[in-house]
Amino acid sequence: MVNQDNHPFWQFSIDVYAQDGVSEACITLQEEYEIDVNILLFCCWSASIGNGVLTSVELTVARNAVMFWNREIVQGLRAVRNSLKDGCDGFDEADTEALRQRVLGIEINAEHKEQIRLASALPVSENLLRPTPDKLMDCVDTISQYFGLVRKKNTRSSHDALVALLVQVFPEVSLEEITEAVARL
Repeated sequence: MVNQDNHPFWQFSIDVYAQDGVSEACITLQEEYEIDVNILLFCCWSASIGNGVLTSVELTVARNAVMFWNREIVQGLRAVRNSLKDGCDGFDEADTEALRQRVLGIEINAEHKEQIRLASALPVSENLLRPTPDKLMDCVDTISQYFGLVRKKNTRSSHDALVALLVQVFPEVSLEEITEAVARL
């Protein structure tokens, strides 16, 4: 059994999120398209380990497993943190920033809890023999299923954000192949 604190999905998310352009891409998708980045990363992780395409039914199960937590806890903490970003009139700026950093730590912990819940919501199996180009297509098809669930259409900025993300998820695939795959959305 995998230690929940060190779940491979969480480690994948940390590793990918730290790559150039990924945090900006995820924030764009989160803020402009109201995408739950944890579910998006789950789609990427699942495909990257060779699990195949997640169906809309599976994504609905995953989404329902974390919807309340994400909406009420993660987004609530994010709102508090963002409110503190520019300081609060009449409050010490250093104290406000220190509080914002503590809230950020709690928000990251809440994101971690959401990811563990996502990982346990669906059975996922690794297929190391699945070719990487097939994994990329599985990822794009799964993201397409997710966008359909949340009724979001791929636009130019979401296209660019997804390309920036997938370049880091599948570094062995060319930018041209990734761009063409995302264009299918």
